Amino acid sequence: MRPVAICFFLLVAFIFEPVFGHGLKYTVARGDAFVVEIYWGNNTKFSNENYEIYRPGEEAPFQVGRTNADGRVIFVPDSSGTWRLRAFSDDGHGVDISLEVGENNILIEPGKPAFERYSRFIFGVAVIFGLFGMFSLFYRKRRS
Repeated sequence: MRPVAICFFLLVAFIFEPVFGHGLKYTVARGDAFVVEIYWGNNTKFSNENYEIYRPGEEAPFQVGRTNADGRVIFVPDSSGTWRLRAFSDDGHGVDISLEVGENNILIEPGKPAFERYSRFIFGVAVIFGLFGMFSLFYRKRRS
């Protein structure tokens, strides 16, 4: 029974490994311009994908284009407020980022969404409970 369980866990690990590259992450840096670097969950670059930047309170895009080869979007805001960046691939994956820009183009750090803050913790707890559940099932069968 034990080799079957080991094979099952290895199979699950190899099947679900590509899922980790599914989500998108980003970082924001500011120099003379704002640089937003977008990348997949497995740290590959979100390169040559479409993006749109919107001024605070406007419906028409301020800037449109494609991310560069390094997955970066670079722009210089001309007013303070909450700017919106939408970056998306042809298959529908993407991010919708709100950037709070203060006076003199100073970035006001946004809080991360709850999922982004706690996802690793939730995943870890789920793995522990799953492993404990599988162990207790096998142990109970062997004991009977």
